[in-house]
Amino acid sequence: MRGLVMRSMVVAVLLVATPAWAGEKERAAALELVKLVVPADTYAKMIEQMVAAMSEQYRAQGEKLPADFATKIEAAVKEVIPYNEVLNWTVDIYAARFTVAELKEIGQFYQTPVGKKLMALLPELGAETSKKITTVLPERLPAALKKHGLLPDDDAAAPEPAPEAKPAPAKQKK
Repeated sequence: MRGLVMRSMVVAVLLVATPAWAGEKERAAALELVKLVVPADTYAKMIEQMVAAMSEQYRAQGEKLPADFATKIEAAVKEVIPYNEVLNWTVDIYAARFTVAELKEIGQFYQTPVGKKLMALLPELGAETSKKITTVLPERLPAALKKHGLLPDDDAAAPEPAPEAKPAPAKQKK
């Protein structure tokens, strides 16, 4: 019985964790689209924005950064999430969710003037959104965490401590 339960759990985890299978035609169409939508220079801009945000975050925490911090952190991030790996992850995601016809239609849109403008502006738009989120989140999150019981409410009256037990009086000798 225990073996059956374990096998069922493993199958459930694999079904949830594994993306839907996509055929070679979907992968090929997705690769074509992803190379159009996320070219290497767009990836480089994304990494630059991540590095800038990380640098800003470290500085905001009062940390002194070495002069070559941006160069070193960029190299580290590119090592951890290389372009080809990001490209393949994105292909898998698109191929599992769109048909070949849909992928081609999306690609056609990105080749229109509006699609080209959107592609050119996406990194900037994403950076602006991320900057707003990183500004608003620290301001608003503590109150929300308190509201949902994940942080103590400093304004609430502290519970009265339990009265201390006094030792019993010593018995007098007669």
